[in-house]
Amino acid sequence: MFLVYNSENKKIGNIAATYLPIKQTCPNTCPLKDKGCYAQGGNVNFQVKRLERANEGLYSYDIVRKEAREISAFGPKANGKALRLHVSGDVRSPKAAYLLGVAAKKWDGKVYSYTHSWRNIPRSVWGESISILASCESIEDAKQALERGYAPSIVVDTHKTDKAYFQDGIKVIPCPSQTRDVTCEQCKLCMKDNILKEQNAAIAFAVHGNRKKVALTVIK
Repeated sequence: MFLVYNSENKKIGNIAATYLPIKQTCPNTCPLKDKGCYAQGGNVNFQVKRLERANEGLYSYDIVRKEAREISAFGPKANGKALRLHVSGDVRSPKAAYLLGVAAKKWDGKVYSYTHSWRNIPRSVWGESISILASCESIEDAKQALERGYAPSIVVDTHKTDKAYFQDGIKVIPCPSQTRDVTCEQCKLCMKDNILKEQNAAIAFAVHGNRKKVALTVIK
Protein backbone atom coordinates (compact mmCIF):
# COMPACT_ATOMS: atom_id res chain seq x y z
CA MET A 1 0.00 0.00 0.00
CA PHE A 2 1.42 3.37 -1.04
CA LEU A 3 -1.34 5.75 0.05
CA VAL A 4 -1.49 7.10 3.60
CA TYR A 5 -4.71 9.05 4.16
CA ASN A 6 -3.76 10.59 7.50
CA SER A 7 -0.10 11.48 7.21
CA GLU A 8 1.92 11.79 10.40
CA ASN A 9 4.49 13.94 8.60
CA LYS A 10 4.70 17.14 10.65
CA LYS A 11 5.95 19.19 7.71
CA ILE A 12 3.04 18.56 5.37
CA GLY A 13 0.28 18.54 7.99
CA ASN A 14 -3.02 16.69 7.96
CA ILE A 15 -3.12 15.77 4.30
CA ALA A 16 -2.91 12.48 2.46
CA ALA A 17 0.38 11.30 0.95
CA THR A 18 1.87 8.54 -1.13
CA TYR A 19 5.24 6.90 -0.59
CA LEU A 20 7.05 4.90 -3.28
CA PRO A 21 10.28 2.91 -3.19
CA ILE A 22 13.17 5.12 -4.27
CA LYS A 23 15.35 2.38 -5.74
CA GLN A 24 12.73 1.31 -8.28
CA THR A 25 11.02 4.62 -9.15
CA CYS A 26 13.39 7.58 -8.84
CA PRO A 27 15.30 8.32 -12.05
CA ASN A 28 19.00 7.57 -11.88
CA THR A 29 19.58 11.06 -13.25
CA CYS A 30 18.50 12.55 -9.92
CA PRO A 31 21.73 13.99 -8.46
CA LEU A 32 20.53 13.41 -4.89
CA LYS A 33 19.60 9.74 -5.29
CA ASP A 34 21.86 7.83 -2.87
CA LYS A 35 23.70 11.12 -2.34
CA GLY A 36 21.85 13.00 0.37
CA CYS A 37 18.17 12.59 -0.52
CA TYR A 38 16.21 13.51 2.61
CA ALA A 39 13.84 10.54 2.06
CA GLN A 40 16.78 8.15 2.33
CA GLY A 41 17.37 9.16 5.92
CA GLY A 42 15.40 9.54 9.11
CA ASN A 43 11.93 8.08 9.68
CA VAL A 44 10.92 8.22 6.01
CA ASN A 45 13.77 5.87 5.14
CA PHE A 46 12.21 3.08 7.22
CA GLN A 47 9.12 3.31 5.00
CA VAL A 48 11.26 3.51 1.87
CA LYS A 49 13.26 0.37 2.72
CA ARG A 50 10.07 -1.56 3.50
CA LEU A 51 8.60 -0.57 0.14
CA GLU A 52 11.80 -1.43 -1.72
CA ARG A 53 11.75 -4.93 -0.24
CA ALA A 54 8.03 -5.40 -0.92
CA ASN A 55 8.37 -4.32 -4.56
CA GLU A 56 11.67 -6.01 -5.38
CA GLY A 57 11.74 -7.08 -9.04
CA LEU A 58 8.89 -4.82 -10.18
CA TYR A 59 9.33 -2.21 -12.87
CA SER A 60 8.78 1.46 -12.06
CA TYR A 61 5.71 1.67 -14.30
CA ASP A 62 4.06 -1.31 -12.59
CA ILE A 63 4.58 0.27 -9.17
CA VAL A 64 3.09 3.59 -10.29
CA ARG A 65 0.16 1.75 -11.83
CA LYS A 66 -0.62 0.21 -8.45
CA GLU A 67 -0.29 3.64 -6.85
CA ALA A 68 -2.68 5.13 -9.42
CA ARG A 69 -5.24 2.43 -8.69
CA GLU A 70 -5.13 3.23 -4.98
CA ILE A 71 -5.61 6.92 -5.68
CA SER A 72 -8.49 6.26 -8.06
CA ALA A 73 -10.23 3.93 -5.62
CA PHE A 74 -9.98 6.23 -2.62
CA GLY A 75 -10.14 9.59 -4.41
CA PRO A 76 -13.92 10.11 -4.39
CA LYS A 77 -13.89 9.65 -0.58
CA ALA A 78 -11.08 12.17 0.05
CA ASN A 79 -13.61 14.80 1.16
CA GLY A 80 -11.52 17.77 0.06
CA LYS A 81 -8.26 16.64 1.67
CA ALA A 82 -5.14 17.50 -0.31
CA LEU A 83 -2.83 14.75 -1.58
CA ARG A 84 0.95 14.99 -1.71
CA LEU A 85 2.29 12.53 -4.25
CA HIS A 86 5.68 11.00 -3.61
CA VAL A 87 7.02 12.04 -0.25
CA SER A 88 9.44 9.43 -1.48
CA GLY A 89 9.79 8.17 -5.04
CA ASP A 90 9.06 9.61 -8.47
CA VAL A 91 8.11 8.54 -11.98
CA ARG A 92 10.44 7.69 -14.84
CA SER A 93 8.26 7.82 -17.95
CA PRO A 94 5.51 9.86 -19.61
CA LYS A 95 3.23 6.81 -19.44
CA ALA A 96 3.56 6.70 -15.65
CA ALA A 97 2.95 10.44 -15.30
CA TYR A 98 -0.14 10.12 -17.48
CA LEU A 99 -1.53 7.38 -15.23
CA LEU A 100 -1.23 9.65 -12.20
CA GLY A 101 -2.84 12.53 -14.07
CA VAL A 102 -5.87 10.37 -14.82
CA ALA A 103 -6.04 9.11 -11.22
CA ALA A 104 -5.75 12.65 -9.84
CA LYS A 105 -8.97 13.61 -11.63
CA LYS A 106 -10.79 11.26 -9.26
CA TRP A 107 -9.25 12.74 -6.10
CA ASP A 108 -11.64 15.06 -4.26
CA GLY A 109 -9.05 17.67 -3.29
CA LYS A 110 -5.82 19.30 -4.46
CA VAL A 111 -3.03 17.03 -5.71
CA TYR A 112 0.60 18.14 -5.92
CA SER A 113 4.08 16.73 -6.30
CA TYR A 114 7.67 17.27 -7.47
CA THR A 115 9.67 15.44 -10.11
CA HIS A 116 13.28 15.04 -11.20
CA SER A 117 12.00 13.67 -14.51
CA TRP A 118 11.00 17.09 -15.86
CA ARG A 119 13.61 16.96 -18.61
CA ASN A 120 12.11 13.91 -20.29
CA ILE A 121 8.42 14.21 -19.37
CA PRO A 122 6.46 17.08 -20.95
CA ARG A 123 4.47 19.08 -18.41
CA SER A 124 1.27 18.52 -20.39
CA VAL A 125 1.42 14.76 -19.78
CA TRP A 126 0.65 15.25 -16.09
CA GLY A 127 -2.64 16.97 -16.89
CA GLU A 128 -4.23 19.85 -15.04
CA SER A 129 -5.34 17.89 -11.96
CA ILE A 130 -1.80 17.73 -10.54
CA SER A 131 0.24 20.75 -9.52
CA ILE A 132 3.67 19.47 -10.41
CA LEU A 133 6.96 21.26 -9.70
CA ALA A 134 10.28 20.46 -11.33
CA SER A 135 12.92 19.49 -8.77
CA CYS A 136 16.02 21.58 -9.55
CA GLU A 137 19.45 22.02 -8.02
CA SER A 138 20.38 25.36 -9.61
CA ILE A 139 18.91 28.59 -10.97
CA GLU A 140 19.93 27.52 -14.47
CA ASP A 141 17.91 24.33 -14.04
CA ALA A 142 14.97 26.40 -12.81
CA LYS A 143 15.12 28.54 -15.95
CA GLN A 144 15.13 25.43 -18.14
CA ALA A 145 12.19 23.99 -16.22
CA LEU A 146 10.16 27.16 -16.75
CA GLU A 147 10.94 27.00 -20.47
CA ARG A 148 9.56 23.45 -20.47
CA GLY A 149 6.32 24.61 -18.86
CA TYR A 150 7.08 23.59 -15.28
CA ALA A 151 7.02 25.68 -12.14
CA PRO A 152 10.35 24.92 -10.47
CA SER A 153 11.46 24.11 -6.97
CA ILE A 154 15.11 24.58 -6.10
CA VAL A 155 17.40 23.21 -3.41
CA VAL A 156 19.56 25.75 -1.58
CA ASP A 157 22.17 25.34 1.13
CA THR A 158 20.36 27.63 3.57
CA HIS A 159 17.66 30.31 3.74
CA LYS A 160 19.21 33.74 4.22
CA THR A 161 15.77 35.34 4.46
CA ASP A 162 12.14 34.32 4.80
CA LYS A 163 11.11 36.84 2.15
CA ALA A 164 10.98 36.37 -1.61
CA TYR A 165 13.96 37.64 -3.59
CA PHE A 166 15.12 37.70 -7.20
CA GLN A 167 18.07 35.80 -8.59
CA ASP A 168 18.97 35.96 -12.28
CA GLY A 169 15.40 36.88 -13.18
CA ILE A 170 13.79 34.15 -11.08
CA LYS A 171 11.58 35.03 -8.13
CA VAL A 172 12.79 32.74 -5.34
CA ILE A 173 10.29 32.06 -2.56
CA PRO A 174 11.77 30.40 0.56
CA CYS A 175 9.56 27.50 1.65
CA PRO A 176 7.23 28.91 4.36
CA SER A 177 7.17 25.52 6.07
CA GLN A 178 10.89 25.89 6.69
CA THR A 179 11.02 29.63 7.41
CA ARG A 180 7.70 30.46 9.04
CA ASP A 181 6.71 27.22 10.76
CA VAL A 182 3.55 26.55 8.76
CA THR A 183 2.56 23.23 7.26
CA CYS A 184 2.05 22.47 3.58
CA GLU A 185 -1.62 22.08 4.40
CA GLN A 186 -1.70 25.69 5.59
CA CYS A 187 0.63 27.15 2.95
CA LYS A 188 -0.67 25.59 -0.29
CA LEU A 189 1.87 27.44 -2.51
CA CYS A 190 3.10 24.24 -4.16
CA MET A 191 -0.50 23.36 -4.98
CA LYS A 192 -0.65 26.38 -7.33
CA ASP A 193 1.94 25.72 -10.01
CA ASN A 194 0.08 27.84 -12.58
CA ILE A 195 0.40 30.92 -10.37
CA LEU A 196 4.08 30.18 -9.74
CA LYS A 197 4.71 29.91 -13.49
CA GLU A 198 2.93 33.20 -14.12
CA GLN A 199 5.22 34.86 -11.56
CA ASN A 200 8.38 33.19 -12.93
CA ALA A 201 8.79 31.89 -9.40
CA ALA A 202 10.59 28.97 -7.77
CA ILE A 203 10.00 27.54 -4.30
CA ALA A 204 13.32 27.18 -2.47
CA PHE A 205 13.95 24.32 -0.05
CA ALA A 206 16.97 24.38 2.21
CA VAL A 207 18.78 21.06 2.41
CA HIS A 208 17.55 19.17 5.45
CA GLY A 209 17.58 15.78 7.08
CA ASN A 210 20.36 13.69 8.58
CA ARG A 211 22.06 13.36 5.17
CA LYS A 212 22.41 17.12 4.77
CA LYS A 213 26.22 17.11 4.58
CA VAL A 214 26.17 14.68 1.66
CA ALA A 215 23.49 16.67 -0.17
CA LEU A 216 25.48 19.88 0.19
CA THR A 217 28.36 18.34 -1.78
CA VAL A 218 25.94 17.74 -4.66
CA ILE A 219 24.33 21.16 -4.95
CA LYS A 220 27.55 23.20 -4.54
